[in-house]
Amino acid sequence: MQTRKLLFYFFIFLFVIIAPVLTAFSLGYTFNTKTTTVEKTGGIFVKSKVPRLSIFLDGAFQKETALLSGGALLTELAPRTYLLRIEKEGYQPWFKTVAIQESLVNEFRNIVLVPHTEFTSRATTTKEEITRLSPPPPAKLYSLDKKNNVVDVKSVVIAGNIRTFFSINDTLYLIDRNGFLARRASTSKTLDILGRPGFYLANNPFTFAASPQNDLLIIDPSGGLFFLSANDRSLHVIGGGVKYARFDKNGEKMLAVKENEILLHWIKDNTYQPFQKAGSEETIFNRDAPILDAVWFFETNAHIAIRTAEGIFLTEIDGRGGRNTSEVVSGKTDELFTSPSLPNAIFYRKNKTWFRIEL
Repeated sequence: MQTRKLLFYFFIFLFVIIAPVLTAFSLGYTFNTKTTTVEKTGGIFVKSKVPRLSIFLDGAFQKETALLSGGALLTELAPRTYLLRIEKEGYQPWFKTVAIQESLVNEFRNIVLVPHTEFTSRATTTKEEITRLSPPPPAKLYSLDKKNNVVDVKSVVIAGNIRTFFSINDTLYLIDRNGFLARRASTSKTLDILGRPGFYLANNPFTFAASPQNDLLIIDPSGGLFFLSANDRSLHVIGGGVKYARFDKNGEKMLAVKENEILLHWIKDNTYQPFQKAGSEETIFNRDAPILDAVWFFETNAHIAIRTAEGIFLTEIDGRGGRNTSEVVSGKTDELFTSPSLPNAIFYRKNKTWFRIEL
């Protein structure tokens, strides 16, 4: 009986001692042996499609990412700034300067390691494959006659004095020769006049692009970029000097390409770190050399493939702690292409030959 009492009190004593320690640990507290103080910690979570990546903090190896999930979590990190490095043999390394805060896990979920250019797989492809992966041209439901009238397939006049037009599914958008923007649904016989937003009306053509949600981008002949939500009547001015713009595969953000700069504009709130708000904009890429082309890398929807005279580069849109930009192809190329149908591939053309790289 006496032995049982002693054991009972002993376990109570252990519980009183250990329980607060476990509770503090679960809340992110740890004991700093250097300062002999208890402090609250943070963490880092990384994830990549490539498994078994080596993770280093300030040059010291920590662990490898998991074989199946491709993820890894580093915990009990004291609040300060670390140099995070991820590497794998045969690949270009990935760096970030990460500021650890109390009770916060910094997440990097779209890490792409690009193989060294001399080891990059370059499978030859064909123009037929590029054509097959390209979106089909929209059905020609309307046309512009010699009198500047938009007519349907039965030659019925829809609207007159039109400068240009664009159709998205069942909605027709028109810009008249005075710069007014209007739209008409296929179920309606009247035009909805959206206003005169200040288009530059030179002889050069307008450019249009539609998102999966039927939002609309318009670039006027001067490079003025305008955005119109499918559910809104207000046309929003994004900026000027734009050569072209492209939606991502979900229509949540778009890139605007200028002569030497690429801007990223968020259309919807980003619900993942670093939590950008709709309407926010940031510079993704800036070089002295002209930007020849830029397309989304659809595997992550968080990287952009960029073609310059120096080569083809892959850059991430997450600028926290530095933006990783890796060379994919070195030297002059003539064309660049990606497709949601083959999201992990980057296609490029040299002279008459097409090549494919899978990341």
